[in-house]
Amino acid sequence: GARIDIARLRGKVVVIEFWGVWCPDCRNDAPHAAALARALAARPDTVFLTVHRRERFNRWPTLQAYFDELQINFPTLLDADETISNTWQVKWVPSYYVLDRKLRVAHMRTDLGQLGGDALLAIVDRLRKARD
Repeated sequence: GARIDIARLRGKVVVIEFWGVWCPDCRNDAPHAAALARALAARPDTVFLTVHRRERFNRWPTLQAYFDELQINFPTLLDADETISNTWQVKWVPSYYVLDRKLRVAHMRTDLGQLGGDALLAIVDRLRKARD
């Protein structure tokens, strides 16, 4: 039931992940996404948000049950009707968007891959130092 007004995040570097537990690539990325969330939490003026597409959790009765089983957790918005995903024109999950301090999309990628979140952290750190 919580809502986020993205405009209130102006002045911060924001990483948004679109994902779903029904997606095998997203499940592979989950430990990396959790590590990314922890790393960003330690950086001032950064925010990590995730958007779970659809209200379908496969064998898990709830999203929290999924997190509990994997022993991970990160901030997640539920996009049951995919309004958010459609607004962002998300074509693939997982997708990661990095927004600069003016909330412009500065980078986008479709998974964390072998580097985990390290490549995204480097982009976030560069944006944190930028004075635009």
